[in-house]
Amino acid sequence: MNFGLATLPSAVVAGKYHIEVNAIDSAGKHVVCIKGDLDKAMEVFRQMQANNMAADAIVYNTILDGCTRHNRMDLADEILEDFEQFNIKPSNFTIGILIKMYSRRKRLDKAFEVLEQLPRRHGFKPNVQVRTGLICACLSNRDLDRALQVLTDIWMEFQTLFF
Repeated sequence: MNFGLATLPSAVVAGKYHIEVNAIDSAGKHVVCIKGDLDKAMEVFRQMQANNMAADAIVYNTILDGCTRHNRMDLADEILEDFEQFNIKPSNFTIGILIKMYSRRKRLDKAFEVLEQLPRRHGFKPNVQVRTGLICACLSNRDLDRALQVLTDIWMEFQTLFF
């Protein structure tokens, strides 16, 4: 099945701002590109959900990242709820987006909670890039003590792996 642009409403695709399903990758999954207006993007995203075209973490992470970058936390909260509702497994990339989002909201405790709970619940380990993002979130929120603690944790793990 080809998920080309012809399957999307022309009024949305023809506009300046939209989501495009513009390719199929080697695994047969659709590749999505977001441009501009997130209200239009969400409209297309919801249509993709209704047609079972938004069935993987790549699509959800893309729209979640767009919401965070454009400071549309209302839409980001909707997407986060959809992760659970549609059984989308989050990844380190998802956690990185959420840390950035909660940092911008000045909810550093929630960023730490996400880092603690999601990997445990979904069976993966947070990578160093995610924890580095948490250090940046701590610094942005003027919490030097927690930033140093995360850095210390990374260093201690590094030493146990290589020494």
